[in-house]
Amino acid sequence: MEAINLPATRTTPAISYNPQHAWFRVAGSSVPENASEFYTPVIAWLNEHIAQFPDGSAFEFSLPYFNSSSLKALYTLLMTVKRAMELGKRFTITWYVEGDDEFMQEAGETYQEMLGPKGSRITDRRTKSSAHGYSGYSALRWRWVLYSGAPQRSHSALVRLR
Repeated sequence: MEAINLPATRTTPAISYNPQHAWFRVAGSSVPENASEFYTPVIAWLNEHIAQFPDGSAFEFSLPYFNSSSLKALYTLLMTVKRAMELGKRFTITWYVEGDDEFMQEAGETYQEMLGPKGSRITDRRTKSSAHGYSGYSALRWRWVLYSGAPQRSHSALVRLR
C-alpha cells in the first residue's frame, strides 16, 4: 500500500499514514480557504486503501483549531472510517484536545454524536505528554472505539480516568 505523508502548512494540518505502526494522523490547524480542495484527495486515498488497514489501526486527530470550511471535510473523513468499521474493521479514533479548549472538546463531542452511539469515550488528562508525538502541552484525550457486530452486543460507556 502506498503511504500518505502531507506536511503541515500555514493553513493545513499534516496528514500521514504509517503502515508499520498502523497510525493515520491529522495534526495541526486546519484553516484552508477551500477545505474540500485539500481534503478530497485525502478522502479518496482513504477510500481506496482503508480496506487494507489492519484491525487495530489508530486514527488520531490533534487539531488545535479548524475553521467552518474544514467541519464538513473532517466529518466526511470520519464517516469513511465509520463505514469501514460497520463492515467489520476494528479501529480506534482518538481526538486530542488541549485541556482548556472548550470549542475543540465540543467539536469532538459533536463528531462522536454524528458517528453514532456505538462505542466508548475515555477521558484522560495528561500533563506535558509526549505520547504519540504530541509533546509539550497538557491535553484531554477523547477516544472512541466503535464496535461492529450485532446491535445487541453494542454498548456505550463513559469512563473517567484520573
